[in-house]
Amino acid sequence: MRKVLIVLLAGMLLMGCQKSATQQQLQQIDSMLTDDKVEKAYAALEKLEPESMRDDEDKAYYWLLKHESELRLQLFISSAKHLETSCGIFENHFEMDKMIRCYLCLSKIEASLHHKKEAYAWARLASFNFKKYHISKKLSGQLNLAMASFYQDQSNYDTALKYGRLALTDFYTEGSPREVQLSMMQLFMAYADKQMPDSADYYFKRSIEGLSHIPVYERATFYAAVGGWLTNTDTIAARHYLEKSLAIHPKILALQNIATLYHKQGKTDKAIEYWKKALYSTDNTIRLKVLKQLYTLQFELKDYESACQTAIHIVDLQDTINHIANNTNINTVEQEYDNTLHSFTSRFIFYIILYVTFIIALMSFSAFLMVNRRNNRMHKKYDDAISQIDRLRKLITALRQGEKTNKDETKTDRDVTPQQQLSLYNGQLLMEDIKKGGTTIRWTRSDFDDAINYCHTLDSDFIDCLKARNPQFTSRNILFAYLDHSGFSDSQLRRAMAISQTTIRSYRSRIKQGTKVPSSQKNNNTQNDE
Repeated sequence: MRKVLIVLLAGMLLMGCQKSATQQQLQQIDSMLTDDKVEKAYAALEKLEPESMRDDEDKAYYWLLKHESELRLQLFISSAKHLETSCGIFENHFEMDKMIRCYLCLSKIEASLHHKKEAYAWARLASFNFKKYHISKKLSGQLNLAMASFYQDQSNYDTALKYGRLALTDFYTEGSPREVQLSMMQLFMAYADKQMPDSADYYFKRSIEGLSHIPVYERATFYAAVGGWLTNTDTIAARHYLEKSLAIHPKILALQNIATLYHKQGKTDKAIEYWKKALYSTDNTIRLKVLKQLYTLQFELKDYESACQTAIHIVDLQDTINHIANNTNINTVEQEYDNTLHSFTSRFIFYIILYVTFIIALMSFSAFLMVNRRNNRMHKKYDDAISQIDRLRKLITALRQGEKTNKDETKTDRDVTPQQQLSLYNGQLLMEDIKKGGTTIRWTRSDFDDAINYCHTLDSDFIDCLKARNPQFTSRNILFAYLDHSGFSDSQLRRAMAISQTTIRSYRSRIKQGTKVPSSQKNNNTQNDE
């Protein structure tokens, strides 16, 4: 058993060491790319075998570095399926900077294959994730530079210039000489295509001054753009730059520009030769443009047979372009329909869930209110029962005391029976509750009688006078008259007697008709209450 555990631990340690060694090697290659040692980094990647890597993250990192180095070296990339898988792996491992680099690399690969819509989609996805996570200024500049290149290919020069300036600002902030020069070149090409010679000349000179920061294998596109820009002004310099571009890499732009240059110089054989080389482009739009130029030249040379064949190729290619565009439109409409249907279904399900949640919440809230109301009633009944028990307990205590009375509070005879003493004591408790802010809403008739009996001990003259003048008055009416006589305000009377202001005025008018107490006696009674 110990041997098995030792073997397992050794295997785990070996795998961990192998994983850490692979990661360190890939990080070293990444630093080589950052230091512009692209050829050395590509050679190191060629020695690695991604199939032997057990960790998916290491494989994804490998393919990212591999495609980035291939793009830098201007190598042809036919497929980027490994890179699409790498994007998902980096997202699952929360490697957001590498994920955005994958999106940017995919955009460049699709652009090199002349898949403009796919390139723009990947670039927008990279831009969206960058705004979400804010990785680094250098990555922001690379994104802006890719967007500038895309919009220039679409002949949207104003937008291309905007993104080019943003890229230049980001790279200046980051302090990256190579990327600064690439931004200068991009701005030069945009100004040259927009026919703004002064601005183009300024950025051309700036680009030439810092050309040493750009590796030779990355200068082909710039030389081709310079050659096309100088075609109408300086044919010798234009030819020089175009030949330098073709020596580095036979770019389609350079082939087109040098063919146009030879056509203007009257060297038709050379022009036809380079235009035919440009026909190997995978971009149908460029091929159509080249065929039209070739047809014009053949027609000028009165080579009608070749011109007729070229015209047939033009028609076939135009039909192909239209067919692809129609299929793209159909696919776009179908995709929009699917997206709309999916969105409608999602919204419908969302609203159903929201409606059910609202109904459940409403029912829960109603049940809560009912339970709360029931609990409040139960608590109120409980409080009333407790207060009633306390009052009865005090009454029982008073009964046990027998004939003992409190001369400071009441004026009773010595021959008071226990039942009368109990009534007086109950009346005392009730009146004390009224003075503390209580109410008579739950009093019984006997409670009013006990309260009047207790009030009689405090102010017998007023109570006797009120009963003599108004024999029809109930105990409730007499209690109101006594409280009003004792100095209770209208708000205190409304609370204590649970009556309205109109009823208070009615009671007072009835009392004034039959009872009038001298003010001196009223003041004495008020002092006794206090």
